[in-house]
Amino acid sequence: LLAFEKVYHFLPGFVLTNVFAHAHMAVIGWASMMVIGVASRLLPMVVPAAMPRGPGLWTSAVLLEAGVVGLFVTLLLRGSLAWLWALVVIAGFGAFVVRVVWMLRRPRTRPRGLRRPDPAVLHAVSSFASLGVASALGLWLTIAEASPATLRVAMAYGVFGLVGFLAQIVVGMGGRLLPIFAWYWAFANTGYKGPVISPHDMSWRHGQILVFILWLLGIPALAAGLAFDAIPLVGAAAWGLLVATLV
Repeated sequence: LLAFEKVYHFLPGFVLTNVFAHAHMAVIGWASMMVIGVASRLLPMVVPAAMPRGPGLWTSAVLLEAGVVGLFVTLLLRGSLAWLWALVVIAGFGAFVVRVVWMLRRPRTRPRGLRRPDPAVLHAVSSFASLGVASALGLWLTIAEASPATLRVAMAYGVFGLVGFLAQIVVGMGGRLLPIFAWYWAFANTGYKGPVISPHDMSWRHGQILVFILWLLGIPALAAGLAFDAIPLVGAAAWGLLVATLV
């Protein structure tokens, strides 16, 4: 629709609010919904904890879907109730966090060889912290008057939401899934006879800790650098995240 709009000019609203509507439909309606759906199955394995069950599982999905559709339409039409739909979205994320707390209160026996602190869990905790910051900034942006300050906050909002939450929780889950993937291939290469070392012993422990530290420092540095046009800070944060990605 945005592409056709460049030629035919049929969408209501302002070009920036249309772009914001598009971005939130993608980030919340697709990426966040997908991540939360997968994390609902994977987090119990990562912690490890009990697998959540019951109708409460629908709560976050319904709230997020309703919130993102309402936010999309409101931004597209430049309505005044964007803050209300933003609260619905935040409630959807909150319902997911409540489910995570439910998991943590019902731990299961840790696999042999699983070391603490677990970098996958650290990444998950850090990503939820970034989600909290992004939610607060996003809610403020729905009620604040447009100004140079809101554009600065919007930059930080994007960093905490896209990189701090979405990208980092993928990194955290990958830190647990990739060793399991490697273990399956190693087991297959023995003709399914074994023995194969535990997937918990396959990880490069010091590398995992280094990656977490670089993410922990890189996210706020990148957000602050983009918000205040501090180019050296942006560069340092970007290099740190690149090293973390390569490691």
